[in-house]
Amino acid sequence: LVHSGGNPALATAGTGDVLAGAICGLLAQGLDLFGAAALGVYLHGAAGSLVRDEVGDTGALASDLLLRLPRAITALREA
Repeated sequence: LVHSGGNPALATAGTGDVLAGAICGLLAQGLDLFGAAALGVYLHGAAGSLVRDEVGDTGALASDLLLRLPRAITALREA
């Protein structure tokens, strides 16, 4: 998998842990490994875009990313 939508806000300590947690949560909901990884990466990138737009590229925290995951999920469901 390659996700080309990254931004500097995702280059912050702990954002990989948020990605791993999202993927594990999707696995726990019954998605297969590939599906969980693909969806987790997509949601991680979408939440990262929200962080970039609302907080900026610098000074972002992993918790900023975590707080925006529900909005990324909602946006995908409504698409």
